[in-house]
Amino acid sequence: MAHIIEVRREDPCPRCNGQGSIYYSSTATWRGGMGGASMTHDVCDICWGSGEQHDPWTDLRKLRDEETTRVNRASKELFASSMGQGLTVLQPALLALADVMDREARRRKPPVAYGWDKVCVLLAKWLRRGREE
Repeated sequence: MAHIIEVRREDPCPRCNGQGSIYYSSTATWRGGMGGASMTHDVCDICWGSGEQHDPWTDLRKLRDEETTRVNRASKELFASSMGQGLTVLQPALLALADVMDREARRRKPPVAYGWDKVCVLLAKWLRRGREE
């Protein structure tokens, strides 16, 4: 027979009432972005699962954003080093290429290939992302 243990919190999270998880109205949960129309149970994005208002666990959104930044920087450094250059030296050229990709995405002629405009938009975003790092 399973026993349910009730945990009393000193200062419970106001969003999840100390449970550490909540139901979100979309499958996107705390991640945001596009999600399906279904109630989805996931970690509370205020206390990050601790249930305590003033003692949250690791902020998964911040962790995800830091990892995205790290991977983006590493991919650009790999690109630059494959050309025998440093990222700082190539940054002006990468930003100029982003401008070309923006113009290419808006061109009125038939696309070079299916999805060409979407690839150009995403490449331009990638080239501009993290330039303040």
